[in-house]
Amino acid sequence: MKVAFVFHRANYLKLYGPIIDAALRRGWQVECWLDDVPMGDKDYLRVPPELISAQWGARVGVRQFEQPADVARLNAQVRPNAIISLLPRSRYMAAPGHERFLTLQYNVDTFTIATLQEHLSSDYLCLYAPAWLDYAAQYYAQVSDTDAATAAAQLADKVVYTGFPQMDVFAHIDREAVRARWAIPEGKKVVLALPLDLMGWPGVWPAFFQSTGLSQLRHLLKGRKQPGFVRQYWPWALKGWNDTALAEAIKQFAEHNNAVLLLKGREKDPIREAWRARAFLNFYDEQHYPATVHEAIAIADACILFYSTAVQEAVYAGVPVVCIDRPNRDTVKHQLWRQAHVGGPYNFPGAVSWQSLPEAITTLPEQRLADLTMDAHAREEYLARYNGPADHRASERILNLVTA
Repeated sequence: MKVAFVFHRANYLKLYGPIIDAALRRGWQVECWLDDVPMGDKDYLRVPPELISAQWGARVGVRQFEQPADVARLNAQVRPNAIISLLPRSRYMAAPGHERFLTLQYNVDTFTIATLQEHLSSDYLCLYAPAWLDYAAQYYAQVSDTDAATAAAQLADKVVYTGFPQMDVFAHIDREAVRARWAIPEGKKVVLALPLDLMGWPGVWPAFFQSTGLSQLRHLLKGRKQPGFVRQYWPWALKGWNDTALAEAIKQFAEHNNAVLLLKGREKDPIREAWRARAFLNFYDEQHYPATVHEAIAIADACILFYSTAVQEAVYAGVPVVCIDRPNRDTVKHQLWRQAHVGGPYNFPGAVSWQSLPEAITTLPEQRLADLTMDAHAREEYLARYNGPADHRASERILNLVTA
């Protein structure tokens, strides 16, 4: 069997890596087709051939392309049994060919970057778990003229629930080796935080929250044109509830629990000095497979985040999560997914606890890690709803579709 993976970004390796390894274990031929278009200020996400060869050497073939239509040309030339992509078939070719085309879920982005009709062009749409079909139906009902029931019925013929393939990597991460490489002191616990993103958000809130003292008061007054802004955030300015206070609270939480604080940021959202100065380690994506964030989660005793999709990865790894609230972007994607209701992905008692920003600033410093212990039953319920089985076999289920 021969299978090809379509890459547009280097971080796709986080998702594809376990599937490529599984295909190689089966003795299959594997190729990676790499987008060779410059990415401007995001060129750090460009995927060079060396990224693949460093991981698998000559065992994995590499070809490059510049236009989406080039994928159809490579398909005709190489004739793989299957193409695996994060985008649907219609982005590359007008009609089905000899290949079986599998589109993999990439969290909420799967639905925001492709239309319902585009997804119907693939042979399979591999989703993590049934909750995601409900999400897709609600999303397409709000952004198109399709009602939710119709969207769900159309997608149902294409959807297969495979689980979360990038989670398979947790079966192979050597936690002691990671601790040693990062020089985590013996006997110390680890608190992992994914810092609050304040870049590129509309309105005055990011500047208000980032500032201190009189500067924060000035930014508060700039928000007087937004209904209710001054009334809601006046107490924050008076009490010093800001980005620096939040970073300090998280640092104190780590110290109170004999833990070191690790910060995992993204290059497009640089870690601010208020956070950087308080951490034991600061890092971005030092590697894509195993992903830096997965290694950090693997050694963490608790994970603190702000509506990050890493919540699913942490729960999979058995790491209790604290989700801290923040103002939301006013898009359908965020409205449907970044929800604080009990039973949602960011407020799931026994696995994910939810706190407001003022609550986090005032109570985290004295909170105990023991209070965040993962409940086995809650974790199983969470995984069944949002991730699929935690059996490290999602990659195998995807490959089984190639030979089905």
